[in-house]
Amino acid sequence: MSDRASVTASVEVDVDPTTAFELFTAGIDTWYKRGPHSFTDPKRAVGVRFEPGVGGRFLEVHDPATGEGVEWGRVLVWEPGERLVFSDLLSSSPPAPATAG
Repeated sequence: MSDRASVTASVEVDVDPTTAFELFTAGIDTWYKRGPHSFTDPKRAVGVRFEPGVGGRFLEVHDPATGEGVEWGRVLVWEPGERLVFSDLLSSSPPAPATAG
């Protein structure tokens, strides 16, 4: 058995795959559940976002103008309407440091 964990989830929605991808990625800040346990720094967090494309960050945003915040992961596969794969940096030890855009 590998020491790496993997999570797979699926949800059926009544939209085409390209729209679902767009709503999940570009629209994440409109549906992401906010609260004191949702963010690594709830007092500074103003949102969450994906930077599109392979290598883009999955990010807790502290300053939308500069892109400063806490990196939660990196986009490994970006195939709009087909597939999204991103790493989980929050489960690493020690936690990922804050980053700037």
